[in-house]
Amino acid sequence: MRLSDIQAVIVDLDGTMVDTLGDFEVALNRMLAELQLPPIDRALVERTVGKGSEHLIRSVLAHQLQRIDPTTEGSTCPAVQPEARYEQAWRSYQAHYRAINGRFSEVYDGVREGLQALREAGLPLACLTNKPRAFATDLLQAKGLSAISPACSVATASSARSPTRCHCSRPAKRWARRPRAP
Repeated sequence: MRLSDIQAVIVDLDGTMVDTLGDFEVALNRMLAELQLPPIDRALVERTVGKGSEHLIRSVLAHQLQRIDPTTEGSTCPAVQPEARYEQAWRSYQAHYRAINGRFSEVYDGVREGLQALREAGLPLACLTNKPRAFATDLLQAKGLSAISPACSVATASSARSPTRCHCSRPAKRWARRPRAP
C-alpha cells in the first residue's frame, strides 16, 4: 500500500504511540498503598494491561490479595475478594492516574516523525483509545501529540476493551470515509 492510497489514519494510543506502562504502574502502586496492599512491578502491569481500567484494577487486586494470603484462593470470604475493594480502588486509581497522567510515559521512537509525515500528506488523523476522553486528551497534550485529537472513546461498560474496526466508524463518518482493514 502506498501513502497515496491512504485516505485517513486512526491510531491507537497506549502501547502504540505512547508507552504508558510507567503511568499505570505509578497510579496502581499509589492506589495499592492507599489500600494497604503491597506494590506491584512493571511485569505484572504488562501482563494485565490492555482490556481497560476495570480489568486492570480487578486483576491487580486479585493478584495482590492472593499474594498477601495464598490460603484465600477459592475463598468465599468477602474481605479477600477483589470486588469488596473494587469501588474504593477504582476511585483511588482514577484520582492518582489523573494526577500523574503522562509524567511516567514515553512517546515511542519515530511516532512524532511519522505523525508529522502523515500531517504533511494532508491526511486526517485521529486517536482511538479505550482511555477516557479527558485522560487521552491530557496525555496527547502532555506528550506534544495534541495535533491528533481523540476521535472517540470506547470505554463503556458494554463495549470492547480494545479498539476494533467497528469503533472506527465514528471518525470515518466525520471524514465521510468508509472504514476498511489495512
